[in-house]
Amino acid sequence: MAEKEPLEPLAGAERDWDDLTPAIDDNDEAVAQRATADRLLRARRVESGLDSSEPTAISMGSPATRNAPVTGVSETPVDSMPLPEVRELLDESVAVAGEGSAPTLNSAADETEQSAPVAAVAATEAEERASARELAVEDRPRWLKLRQFLMGMAVPVLTLALAVRVVASSAFLWFAYHRPGFPADTYGMNTEERMRLGSYGLDYILNFAPASYLGALRNEKNVTWFLPSEVEHMTDVKVVMLITMTLAMILGLVAWMSSRTLKERAAGAVRRSLFAGSWATLALMAALGTLAFVGWERFFENFHHVFFPQGNWQFHASDTLIRLYPPQFWVDAGIAVALITLAITLLIMMLTWPTKLRKAREEKVAADRLELRRKLSSSVL
Repeated sequence: MAEKEPLEPLAGAERDWDDLTPAIDDNDEAVAQRATADRLLRARRVESGLDSSEPTAISMGSPATRNAPVTGVSETPVDSMPLPEVRELLDESVAVAGEGSAPTLNSAADETEQSAPVAAVAATEAEERASARELAVEDRPRWLKLRQFLMGMAVPVLTLALAVRVVASSAFLWFAYHRPGFPADTYGMNTEERMRLGSYGLDYILNFAPASYLGALRNEKNVTWFLPSEVEHMTDVKVVMLITMTLAMILGLVAWMSSRTLKERAAGAVRRSLFAGSWATLALMAALGTLAFVGWERFFENFHHVFFPQGNWQFHASDTLIRLYPPQFWVDAGIAVALITLAITLLIMMLTWPTKLRKAREEKVAADRLELRRKLSSSVL
């Protein structure tokens, strides 16, 4: 078998190694860059649905294995040769070792056998480097604008949902009944009985209990506290509340999933989305607050027309729902929802305000990511 001519190195391989040297040398800066590359490429693999349990994005191997030449064939490092030629050498070496014949190259049989695993390792690492460079070149978050929009929309929805949930509680009911100036029941119901029945009503609209949860409540004269029409309306309120809360939680989950991987791959995207969402919340609250201030009665009626178009939400002053939740209760509830929403929104705005420090950090992350992509993709651009 004639001696094989030395193979020419892959075009640009030396330049590739020069560019990648800072990312693979064994020093502190290289370790930090390799860790950054691992995080970046893991984020890319997670978004692509690939397994990211092991940080295999930049696996360069040890200096001894990544530059080990194939003995007697060429002085060219195996990992800088084209992958088909590496596989050809590997197959050839395995065939020679299997036949047990004398070596036809300039090496002994044992050296030929030792070169086979080295070539296999080099081939695997070459594939990993090629995959890493390809991911770096194509590294762009998918549907970034849509994901930012969903995160921004989640702010007003979740903020309002949380505020409504706080108000629809026995704690707020106790506060309303005990605050100075809250109207007493004109039909003689004391505060303790009011708290008991009022808590039943608020619990009912947030649980999965049947209508008998309210319909079976009776007074000392064995008369039901709630009329069938009142129970029917509270059931409608329950449906609206459960659907609203469920949709809010789904939107929050979608927003959280949309934010994954963006910290590494789109510096500042999450912060800007939350900041924009806080401004949207303030604008929404300003609009609703203006409408409520200009005409509370009309605002209250239009609200019920939108969510309860069946029209079963009007009752007499002697009905239990009006005695438990008089008009002043809804005024207090509206003010409490507005204040809670405003407090949460201002907190989010404060935590996401584009200060110089935050912008500098984001610019540094973006610059490091861009430089890493340039180094990894320099050999294929």
